[in-house]
Amino acid sequence: MAAGIADGVIGKLTGYVVHQLAKEASLVVNFTRDFEWLNNKLIYVRGFLTDADGQSAQNRLVRKWLQDVCDIAWDAEDMIEECAIYDNSLQYALSCNAQAIFRYRMGRKIRKVKDRMKSVMEDATDLKLARDLCHSDETLTGAPQRGKEWKRPSVLERDSKPVAMDNKIEHIIALLDDPAVPVTAIVGMGGLGKTFLLQHVLNRTKGRFDNSIWLSISQTYSVPKLQSDLASKIYVRAVGESPVSDVQVAGGEPTTSLRDVVKGRLSEVRAAECIHSHLERTRSLIVLDDVWSAAAENNLIQSLGLPIGDNSQCKIVVTTRNREVSRNMSAHIYQMDHLSHENSWKLFCAYAFADYQQNEPPQHLEEIARDIVKDCGKLPLAIKTTAASLRGETLLKEWVSKHRELKEVLNSNDPIIQMLKLSYDWLPGALKPCFAYFSFFPKHEEIDCEFVINLWLGEGFIPKGKEQWNIGWDYISQFGNLCLVEVVERLEEPHIGTKFCKLHDLLFDLAVSISKENKCSFSAGEAFKKKSSGHSGCRRILLSKKEIHDSALSKRNSNFGRSVRTLSLLQNHNITNIPSNFFASGRMLRVLDLRGTRISTLPKSVGNLNLLYVLNLSQTNISKVPKCVRNLTSLRFLDISWCKHEKLRLPVWIGEIKFLEYLNIEGCSDGLQRHIPKGISEIPCLLTLRSDGLGLSNGGDGFLMLENLGNLIHLQELWITFYYNEPYSRSLSMERVFGELVKMRSLGLCDKSRGIAPGMAPLGLLEPPCTDKMIDMKELEHLRLCGFAVPSWIFTFPNLRILKLVYCECIDYTTLAIETIPNLMILELTGNETCVELPKAFGESGKFSKLRFLEIRLFKKLKQFPRLEEGAMPFLQKLIFKQLLKMREVPSGLELLKSMKECIFESTGILQTWLTEGGQDWNRIKANNPNITITWKQ
Repeated sequence: MAAGIADGVIGKLTGYVVHQLAKEASLVVNFTRDFEWLNNKLIYVRGFLTDADGQSAQNRLVRKWLQDVCDIAWDAEDMIEECAIYDNSLQYALSCNAQAIFRYRMGRKIRKVKDRMKSVMEDATDLKLARDLCHSDETLTGAPQRGKEWKRPSVLERDSKPVAMDNKIEHIIALLDDPAVPVTAIVGMGGLGKTFLLQHVLNRTKGRFDNSIWLSISQTYSVPKLQSDLASKIYVRAVGESPVSDVQVAGGEPTTSLRDVVKGRLSEVRAAECIHSHLERTRSLIVLDDVWSAAAENNLIQSLGLPIGDNSQCKIVVTTRNREVSRNMSAHIYQMDHLSHENSWKLFCAYAFADYQQNEPPQHLEEIARDIVKDCGKLPLAIKTTAASLRGETLLKEWVSKHRELKEVLNSNDPIIQMLKLSYDWLPGALKPCFAYFSFFPKHEEIDCEFVINLWLGEGFIPKGKEQWNIGWDYISQFGNLCLVEVVERLEEPHIGTKFCKLHDLLFDLAVSISKENKCSFSAGEAFKKKSSGHSGCRRILLSKKEIHDSALSKRNSNFGRSVRTLSLLQNHNITNIPSNFFASGRMLRVLDLRGTRISTLPKSVGNLNLLYVLNLSQTNISKVPKCVRNLTSLRFLDISWCKHEKLRLPVWIGEIKFLEYLNIEGCSDGLQRHIPKGISEIPCLLTLRSDGLGLSNGGDGFLMLENLGNLIHLQELWITFYYNEPYSRSLSMERVFGELVKMRSLGLCDKSRGIAPGMAPLGLLEPPCTDKMIDMKELEHLRLCGFAVPSWIFTFPNLRILKLVYCECIDYTTLAIETIPNLMILELTGNETCVELPKAFGESGKFSKLRFLEIRLFKKLKQFPRLEEGAMPFLQKLIFKQLLKMREVPSGLELLKSMKECIFESTGILQTWLTEGGQDWNRIKANNPNITITWKQ
């Protein structure tokens, strides 16, 4: 593994050195020749890594050599970044003496690194390491081929039809229906697919339970933390919004008590009583995923307050690797077995030969493919990752080589982890540090793909430039194709259309193991102790969900932080204050994530972080953006979303952060989003301006006006709300502005100047403007219109995937050619007073060929949905009808939607007896699609 780490570090560093060399010519203090020498030697040493990796398991000296290479690379990175920090400080007119001292000190460091590099090269010769010329010259950037049209990767669909899972899914559902089985335990070793199986069970049983709640249990779980997570999820389902803020919400004593549990205001006993009293009145499914210890789990259900017994409708499902856990819980045991040889072969072919017709292997590869399947031990996770790494490889010798490596790890102490490690070892060098960085997030968490790309950019894992986002999405796609992560796309609010990725527990453990060897700390005691002797210090401190208090930060050693690039204190709710000198020595910090802490301000020392790229203050208690942020000249990412303080506003100096690319104010107070300073239009690099709808000014008050947005020509995401009513002048401004924003990917326009509200759709609405340039928005993927007349030009965007029309006036929807949008995947139609009929294309075979999600809501005169033919909407997964009081018949042909997973009827005129088990429509639909979940709500 050390070779993989060294490969990734050197790959990143050589690219960084080249970047620094490009800047050196214009600097007063430079070390051009030294950097050139260092770059050449790093590339030379990189050629020895493949052979060193093969010998490291048996040869202690080789392992030490690899560690020395890593240390040199890390120290070289520190040295180069010191130069970068010093270069930035030249603007403060340092004295000649200060410059001379810096040259002297840096010159000594460079000489030491050069001496160590020479020693490493000599050791490579003494150890008789062979040099791989191809590997040493490998492209470092990982960039997509130039000239190739890039598209954001689509979600992988292979896991939507799991191999050999149907019988297992039906077995678990039968246990959930059995009143004599309150607790079910799915038992089996890691990598068998326990969690994967249960996810499919939940998808098929959504309509049977009032609550379906998933809790991930860590090896060192905390009952109060689990109670808080459980109460939060119950609260969201009961009230419909997050309990994080202190804003009072109507909901009576039960929800108030739940908020107290979420915030840790109640004792364990009282919290359990509160949870019990709320769940005992509902039919709930509670999943306790990945329970480890058998010592006290017989009390875990009781400690959490989960109701079980004769009068309870609550069902509990546990996944565990430890059979004793299920016995102590008095659970019905369902033993997960390994795949059969036949199903192992089918699964392997689905991933390794996905590019071949019917997943059939070519003749010259079939024999060795079957041998590899046999060595994967009928374990689904090992089969998928191994097969995915071989996909697209046609040379027999490459298969033989990888099979040889696979056989070598079968006799190790932990063959499963070692097989997964092979998939990591086979990654290109540029992707290795990116995979390790998934350990940044808490275990079991869904990871926002866009955020993780920003983290990679902040750490320098992706070269800066015009192609940086293309490269980042390409990396996500590669990880998905290699089955190292699962990429999913949300089909519901509030993150509709957002891509997330998830890691299997074992792959997350692998990422953590790699990160620990990559000088990362995962405990407060380790991170904040006095730095040990040696060359390179800690690089990343990842303390997500560690229940750290203020005292742990105040006691840190004064030397802490010199080499730290990333600090995450994510969701440590007990942190309310950060010491004033905390960041004094952390000048190389690039990523600072304080999400979910309860800080109300930042120390002024943050302003000294010249290299800080990512600053995440989401879900904190800050009342204003601190002035020290204006000094962060490298800042590209700023997130203050879901900070609920009523006085929070964007500062007038926001335009001084000239290189800011991402700004998120979503979920903040209405006052903030309606008072956006004009200075935001002076940030020329801004790509994403995420909000619930920016309120625009009509001029004269120093706030953002519509015409100011025309300056943001690189903007890719924008949602704006009009609160003033000047149709003519506004229309002219819109034509000018949107004629400039041709790079837009996500656009939302909402007109509230006429008082749009649920149940009050305005008449005579203004159609949004269309200019020739606006039609040039070729990359537009997401369009949301609220309160406008439905424009005809929405059908001209070839890449449009998500379309939402909310209270948009259209007398005759049958005239709209919505089906002509070629890539439409998500469609929402909400609020119409006059429409009595929808386009017949909804029911016609072959139309809406890519649609996955469809919601029709608040159409007051709509009586029926078009009759569905065989082949209509062939990939539709979710269909929602809400508040359609005139609709009194279930759509004819609904049973023909074979890909449908869920259908919801809420507040419609359809009788419940028709859609519940045994009803006439239920029987008809279930007979053709037994896996569909049908939900009826009044």
